Amino acid sequence: MNVIFYSSVVNEKAKAICRVLEKSDRSIGLEMHRSIDSLESRIKQPMNGIILVILNVASIEELSNLITLKERLHAFPVILIISDTGEGTMKKGRIFRPRFIFGADDDPEELGLIYKKMLSRIDVTNLIILQERSADKNELNQRNNIRLKEGK
Repeated sequence: MNVIFYSSVVNEKAKAICRVLEKSDRSIGLEMHRSIDSLESRIKQPMNGIILVILNVASIEELSNLITLKERLHAFPVILIISDTGEGTMKKGRIFRPRFIFGADDDPEELGLIYKKMLSRIDVTNLIILQERSADKNELNQRNNIRLKEGK
């Protein structure tokens, strides 16, 4: 089982979050993605074994760019880490249906506790079923888009 961790910034806060996640449960793999392109490429692949997605978002612009991935991300529990906790950013962040929104100024150890609790509650069987349904829905949407482009 793996957790996807997206963070375009590599600062002390992001490093501290990684350390906390890695020590929280060593049986869980941590996939790191530093660009939206890398994250997009990964979530287009079969998602077998992915149990959680953590998005560390540096700005409202970055959050806006990630919105194009929301349909695929809805198949997973999401933890959103945002640097700007203003009303507009929070509203935009809720598009991802996060299980938890964590402020960039919050203590990474607190995130570790939430992470452990979420891992203990994840029903892997149901998550796999949801991922399969999401993949089927995405495939159907892609076929329909191709048909529309071809004028059929």
